[in-house]
Amino acid sequence: WQCLPCVGNTISDAVSTRRCQSCNSSQSYAFWANDNHTRCDKPPLVLDTTKTAGKLIYGIVVLNIVLLVTTIILYSVYWNNRVIKSSSRYLSSLIFLGLLAGHVTAMLLATYPSRELCALIQVTSYGYITLTVAPLFVKTFRIWLLFKFTIR
Repeated sequence: WQCLPCVGNTISDAVSTRRCQSCNSSQSYAFWANDNHTRCDKPPLVLDTTKTAGKLIYGIVVLNIVLLVTTIILYSVYWNNRVIKSSSRYLSSLIFLGLLAGHVTAMLLATYPSRELCALIQVTSYGYITLTVAPLFVKTFRIWLLFKFTIR
């Protein structure tokens, strides 16, 4: 008996054989050989924060969250301003919460998956879409009604 290691993205399911088969040819392209080169596994999609692309994506998301929180704070400081009052401030607050939930969801999607995290992502992904799109629809409908009944 002799252990002949497979290299790269290949596996061997037999002992003492020189034949290694590629994970790409036997299964879907997304599969990779495990550490022992005995099985093709699907790797979890996790953003590597040590590489430049990971740092850049996390940096953009964090910058967007900081800008959004700053906007929410300014919005709440000038809550009684007539411009903010006339822009449907409660609907705008829902949009801000939806955008914040969307950015948090983007960060959760880049972490290592677990059962609880997957359930949380399912809830937040539909929640932030609803919190963002529904108030926009209501604001647009109100403006449409305003123009419909004032122009004659």
